[in-house]
Amino acid sequence: MKIRDKKLLEKSKEELVLIINDKETEINRLNVCISEKIEEMVLLAETNKMLSQKLQHKNKEQKKSSGYNKGWTWVGKIIFALRENDRPMLSTEIISCLEQFDPNVTSHWSEKTKSLSAHLAKATVYGRIKQYKVKGILGYFYILPEWTDGSGLLKPEYKKKEPIV
Repeated sequence: MKIRDKKLLEKSKEELVLIINDKETEINRLNVCISEKIEEMVLLAETNKMLSQKLQHKNKEQKKSSGYNKGWTWVGKIIFALRENDRPMLSTEIISCLEQFDPNVTSHWSEKTKSLSAHLAKATVYGRIKQYKVKGILGYFYILPEWTDGSGLLKPEYKKKEPIV
């Protein structure tokens, strides 16, 4: 027999009744606390669900208002990314921008930048975009033709947006 059990047997019936009443009171108090916490969790879950729905709706509205279309050709998507950011961009930046609007846009590509380079080359050949070299940075930035002046140099407002090395 345990020491605690022996001590309980030594107590009188009145003392045991008081101990049992104390324990029942404690159990009831804890049950009330549990019920309150469950109600709080239910309210928090409902609030979380409502906020998630609002966020999804807001994201859908932003995508709709941005004018992004999953059905565009890759050249169209590249031009969209450049217009959306309104600055010269590297191919990795173009991919990141497009993935914000369509997370699955590059999901089937094992090497994203290499896969995009064919589409960038095609857009460059068609004259829809231009390559732009910044000294000290590896690779090319891509720009829209309307961002250049008559001599082919980047306009001052876009020159300010190029990265500083």
